[in-house]
Amino acid sequence: MDIDQLMSQIVETAKYCRSEGQYVKINFGMPWVEVFRGVDDTYFFQGEEASDLLDECPEFVNEEDYILWYAQGW
Repeated sequence: MDIDQLMSQIVETAKYCRSEGQYVKINFGMPWVEVFRGVDDTYFFQGEEASDLLDECPEFVNEEDYILWYAQGW
């Protein structure tokens, strides 16, 4: 899989997740990340955990899309 195919997969997965009501909220200042995947499926990262998660995001796609895509395996 090349970068264009991966980017397309990430964007399409994130689009589908949003249509299902899932979302990611990021505060870069604190930092913290909230990942909402459903009523009983919410994840919250803060401090170093949030920084580590954000550092994993590749530069070729936005952080919210990547985290929604990545969270499908949680």
